[in-house]
Amino acid sequence: MNVFIKKEKLSAILVKNRQRHIEIYKETKANFKKKYIEKLNQFLKQARKDKFTVQIPLSVPECYKTSYDVAFKMVNLSSRDEIELNEEQFKNFVLDKWHWTYSFVGCVTSNSISSSTSSTTSSYLSEMEEEDE
Repeated sequence: MNVFIKKEKLSAILVKNRQRHIEIYKETKANFKKKYIEKLNQFLKQARKDKFTVQIPLSVPECYKTSYDVAFKMVNLSSRDEIELNEEQFKNFVLDKWHWTYSFVGCVTSNSISSSTSSTTSSYLSEMEEEDE
């Protein structure tokens, strides 16, 4: 099944989803950095006692803003006032569910610091939990 969406509406949705993604990514990256530095300090203390760890078990955050940029450019370069989306495109562009969504959510979750989690990140994670039920 396909759906037609006004170009302006679809562009606005993509911009909103992109902004939210970037905000969550930046927060996740900052949390990752804090946790990474904490781990390095722990490993340094252990190394001074001749105890060694080879891996740092943390998920490195990735930013997927290019996915939004490509979609936005495609929509805005279209000569049509309405854009036809198939089911997969609708999931990506409108519902903000991409092939990388679950790995991104996993990284956000593993790097979240409950005391500093923003409302944007909290609501995003809640949305993802609700969809899994």
